[in-house]
Amino acid sequence: MSEKVKSMGILANWLEKHNWKIYYNQKNEDNRPVFHANSNSKPDLLLSKAGVNVLVEVKPGNKHQHILDGYQQILEYAGEYHIGRTKYKKEDKENIEIDAFVLATQYSLSGFLYNDEQETDWMSNSWIEKNRNIVEKPITHSVTRLLWRQWEKGIPSNFFNIQRANKLAEGAQCPNKRPKIGTLISRVDRNHRITGEPYMFLNSNKFSDMTEEDDIHPFN
Repeated sequence: MSEKVKSMGILANWLEKHNWKIYYNQKNEDNRPVFHANSNSKPDLLLSKAGVNVLVEVKPGNKHQHILDGYQQILEYAGEYHIGRTKYKKEDKENIEIDAFVLATQYSLSGFLYNDEQETDWMSNSWIEKNRNIVEKPITHSVTRLLWRQWEKGIPSNFFNIQRANKLAEGAQCPNKRPKIGTLISRVDRNHRITGEPYMFLNSNKFSDMTEEDDIHPFN
């Protein structure tokens, strides 16, 4: 079993315990259902719960290159979906609306993305620690904010079909709702306790644990 497939299984088992329905991007030994796209290039997992659909690019997280590759792929997938070039279906039904694209690794369960962050200190005195009782590791913190920054500033046109991108630059309306973008890890509190609760760090400081009572739930 490859490290990639192993990481997908670790994340799927974890998220299922929190009532997410998991779809793989291909047939799998775990017999989980498969989601489909009109492209051979697509994220690894689709998470569905309470009408919310989230696509996850999964990396093992053992190498820094995994994080860099995942960063680029998340931007590409989200952009291609937003301009209408890629469409997604689950169980061969109608196209579904994607609410967010997130990066995750097998280390997400421990509250960070990159293996070498195990030896680094938790960041403190940040806005999210004071207001949401959450702490982060530095590389995970940085890649999350870089994703937000790039997404908010706009994706370079060379990520897409140039003619299509130019039309969008001229003011053409994107066919799909602009999805959220970010990372998925376990929530860690200011006492450095790993809660085990899946938490999505989404753009525009819209953090979410995907619970209905969350007063800043980004999908309302």
